[in-house]
Amino acid sequence: MKWKRIVSLALVWITVGAMAQRPPAPDPPPAGDLSGKWVFNRVVAGRSGTTRTQVLTLTLKQDGNKLSGEASYTTLNVQQDGTFPVHGWIEGDQVGISAWADWQGGESISIRATYKDDHLVGTKKAVHDAPHKWNLDGSIDVDYVRSPN
Repeated sequence: MKWKRIVSLALVWITVGAMAQRPPAPDPPPAGDLSGKWVFNRVVAGRSGTTRTQVLTLTLKQDGNKLSGEASYTTLNVQQDGTFPVHGWIEGDQVGISAWADWQGGESISIRATYKDDHLVGTKKAVHDAPHKWNLDGSIDVDYVRSPN
């Protein structure tokens, strides 16, 4: 009985020791350079049923696996120039972008996407701190396309 306990402890010790000696796996290298302008056109309907095209733009700068830059929406005047800062990461073809837009009480924005063939395809989520946030929170599918200019 005592020998089973000793063997069990020895196996735990060996396993923990082996795990401790392994360095963490490095982040996968970026699948490409995302620096530049990215555009997503979205048709949205107003309460009256009329539709308009909302243009969502990301202007990114990539430094290794880190992303920084700014975003703007044609239907959102966040600051005088209508832009707000973004930051994020790229690991392999997976991309994450986050931002805080200071409008109507504030909006926390996150984009999770896959980079492929000059497209960022994924989901944009927004959570608001506005008094009527239940009308504003949401998630949409996005397909940002690299702009030639």
